[in-house]
Amino acid sequence: MLIEAGIQRRKNAIFVLLSVMLSIFCILKVIRGSSIENTTAGGIWNYISLLYYPIALILFFTRDKIKIDLIFTSAFFYVLVALFSTFLNWGYRVDVSSIYNLLMIPYPILVMSVFYISSKKSEWCERIILVGYIVCLILNLRSVLSYNFTNAEEMMKSDIYFSLGLFPFALQLLKRKYFKVLIVLLQFAAVFLADKRTGLIAFIIGLILYILISSFCDNKGSFLKTVKSLIIATVAVLLFYKVGKYVDDTYNLDIFSRLMRLSDDGGSGRADIYSNVWQGFKNSDFIEKMFGHGMNTAGSIGGAGKAHNDFLQIIYDYGVFAVVFVTVFYISLVVRAFKMIKCKSPYAAAFTFSVVIGLFLAMFSYFVVYFTYVTCIMAFWGYTLSMEKQRVMERRRDE
Repeated sequence: MLIEAGIQRRKNAIFVLLSVMLSIFCILKVIRGSSIENTTAGGIWNYISLLYYPIALILFFTRDKIKIDLIFTSAFFYVLVALFSTFLNWGYRVDVSSIYNLLMIPYPILVMSVFYISSKKSEWCERIILVGYIVCLILNLRSVLSYNFTNAEEMMKSDIYFSLGLFPFALQLLKRKYFKVLIVLLQFAAVFLADKRTGLIAFIIGLILYILISSFCDNKGSFLKTVKSLIIATVAVLLFYKVGKYVDDTYNLDIFSRLMRLSDDGGSGRADIYSNVWQGFKNSDFIEKMFGHGMNTAGSIGGAGKAHNDFLQIIYDYGVFAVVFVTVFYISLVVRAFKMIKCKSPYAAAFTFSVVIGLFLAMFSYFVVYFTYVTCIMAFWGYTLSMEKQRVMERRRDE
């Protein structure tokens, strides 16, 4: 009994630490990216990312191990294949940078795992994460407003994905309806003004699904409530469009024009990048197709540093086996979302929103192949899967 109590106290303390780490990591990254003229190559966030390794080691010795399901299993085998491919094609000199890049391959699944093992109902941790989210959102808003409406210097627009990645926590944890609506409006404004088309489309689709699923789960599938939610979702999209169009036209932001040019500009050149990477894969020999060319090699052939598509990046870098496992991972998340919706889980709506964001980033930007904003959504997935498991166990005990 004393041993169990000690393990629980350790896990509680680790969850508090993880909540603080997540918030500080995101805030520091957003501050760092507020100007692309900042030449700092690394920072405290690098040390924070490495802290997940000793934490995982500590949690490994607790008795509450990860349930072996397809989500964690597919992620685990993806990491194994990616590491094998990296060693097979090792061409880096052994220095701090190359070792760090190697450690970042298992990083996403590590974040998800430690949050899964340690998460529990905790007002303190929830407040810490919410404060971190709100600070990130304010910093993002400050940057996009300065960039669009003043003569501010260029900003790192992709840093909007830190607040967007933490946004599912706000959807799940905020209880006051009007405060949640305010946060939704502010998050939309930040994504819209950042002019990130992937984020904007993902946000709108995710929000529509969130409204519909929330109605289905909260109101026991009532037909009238579902119709009401459909109307609310439609009105919300029209409102976003009207307000966004007015701001865009008034201040000549060119955001809607860029949306309309999506098919013409090939997604800011992504079509050419995809073609180059895919052609490079097709021209590879059998071993290279199966096990890839090594870490971060797709970016060089694509001509943009990254392939801007997780699946293409992975199939070129790590090979067919790796992309199969990562595809199974994403499919497993979608299946889990459907299961949560079917049983009317209170976590279903926010979880579905997060899966939409993750899939869009994986398909049109980069996600598990880079250690930045993947941290936010992986933390949320670990947290949600853990809370859902605890909810199901409590319900079974009550029965």
